[in-house]
Amino acid sequence: MYIIVQAKKCPTKKLELLFFLLYTTNMNWFQHLNYKRFISKLKNKITNKDISIISNNCIGGVLYHDLGMRFNSPTINTLIYGNEFVYFANNLKYYISINLVLHDNTNYPIGILKSDNPNLPDIYIHFLHDNDFEIAKQNWNRRKQRVNYNNLIIIYEHFNKTSTSVLQDYNSINCDKKIAFTHKKFKNIPCSFYVKACKNEKSFGTITKFKNKFSGKRNLYCFDMVNFLKI
Repeated sequence: MYIIVQAKKCPTKKLELLFFLLYTTNMNWFQHLNYKRFISKLKNKITNKDISIISNNCIGGVLYHDLGMRFNSPTINTLIYGNEFVYFANNLKYYISINLVLHDNTNYPIGILKSDNPNLPDIYIHFLHDNDFEIAKQNWNRRKQRVNYNNLIIIYEHFNKTSTSVLQDYNSINCDKKIAFTHKKFKNIPCSFYVKACKNEKSFGTITKFKNKFSGKRNLYCFDMVNFLKI
């Protein structure tokens, strides 16, 4: 209300409209500008370009998009639930070799990697952002050919605030570059990183959102991504 009152004192209708647009209805332009500045600086600091980010949700895809990198991972725009993701990441070459088939298409396509190993479970791939399984499968198959096993980054978002069993299993994965973003502090899990912005969240999504209406930084970047992505 204060801003609108001040705007009415402007000598011209154009200035009045400008103040109104800047301070009331639409601040997306300001956030976008700050985002571009932040990402430009971030890109300049990251020299490790040929990375494969294996993630259990959309974090990997968001990182690739922000950094302007090619999608060298099949887990773009997908969701893999906790325990299954641990098996998937820990036996990546095996699961990547399995033909993805349709499991269900009621609300969105869900693919399945059917294991023939009695010690390894089937893995369900939820294509939350796709409507056509065949297109999702084409993207999966094309991107899995790009995986650089010598430059893997594994990212897991753990939203269960009570259970630690999956986190403990995830922590044991044989990969130097892994991180578990959590919604509460787990001091006994070395690879975990608490994201305070997610403390009241019961599922996914907040971590990739911007900190506030004006900020160009996603909540994700409270973590030191530059050092994490170094070779």
